[in-house]
Amino acid sequence: MRRSFRHDKRGSTTVEFAIVGWMLCMVTFAIVETGLLWWLKTGMQAAASAAARCGAIGYTFNTANFLCTNTTTTQNFAVTSAQTWTYQPVITNADVTVNGKVSNCNGFSHNFFSVTISHTFFALPPPMGNYTSLATTACYPMP
Repeated sequence: MRRSFRHDKRGSTTVEFAIVGWMLCMVTFAIVETGLLWWLKTGMQAAASAAARCGAIGYTFNTANFLCTNTTTTQNFAVTSAQTWTYQPVITNADVTVNGKVSNCNGFSHNFFSVTISHTFFALPPPMGNYTSLATTACYPMP
């Protein structure tokens, strides 16, 4: 009877998958979550850059022809731009900080218009996941 169990290979694939399968699933989910994280970060940077440029032009000339003439319109522009780059309901007006005219940006001294976008990204379900804070700042030169 012992000899028949030793040569019986049925079920060995199931046992091997039970041992290795969870690691394969975790690695796959980690790759997907990392991709989402970088996609969100890149979209936030693009939206912050567009909003900083819009704000610099709008605050400088301050006419009705420009979208970003005050803090609220600049925040709305950043949210609309972020929805173009990221998946829809992620960035809100509360995530956008319009720093306005600053004199120093990334070690350079000049007049810049600065916009910061920050968002808390939740990766994987609990207890494995945690919150990751993302923040990006963009500056655009002003005259």
